[in-house]
Amino acid sequence: MLRPEHWSLLKRATASRLNYLDLDPTYKDAWGLPLLRMTFDFPENDIRMSQYIADKVVEIGRAMGGKTVARGGTRRPYTTTAYQSTHNAGGAVMGDDPKTSVVNRYLQCWDVPNVFSIGGSAIPQNGSYNYTGTIGAPTYDGAGAGRAQRARRASALPRTAISSGLNRRTRHRAV
Repeated sequence: MLRPEHWSLLKRATASRLNYLDLDPTYKDAWGLPLLRMTFDFPENDIRMSQYIADKVVEIGRAMGGKTVARGGTRRPYTTTAYQSTHNAGGAVMGDDPKTSVVNRYLQCWDVPNVFSIGGSAIPQNGSYNYTGTIGAPTYDGAGAGRAQRARRASALPRTAISSGLNRRTRHRAV
């Protein structure tokens, strides 16, 4: 009979308006610009769900005859020292309206159309252990949109500008 030696409980934090990014009014970088500040803590319902599941895991561990059963569960406050691998996401809300979102469905910033916010910033929450695939889908769409946008701009250039750019690139390619 196989017996697990170690179980762990994965948890997530649901999106909340109480969690946000802004510019820090106190701390500045070397050039005097404000640093990015993260305001985050686990929503109350997430704490309750985590505690409930932690209790159930302890019951299951004891029922299976576990020699050592340690109870975990999410606790407040959130701190980067205790939760170093939480894979936080979000910060750049994706949407159809520039008044209520930062980027469109292609991760293109509404305010600066030649900037694409590629990565986990548009994902409102991490629903699993590692959400690389979840990040990959909009990143793929964003890369395609950026490439199409660049191609449209290039087609508007005079033909000599395009061909001279290609010649510069091909000159450095290995034959």
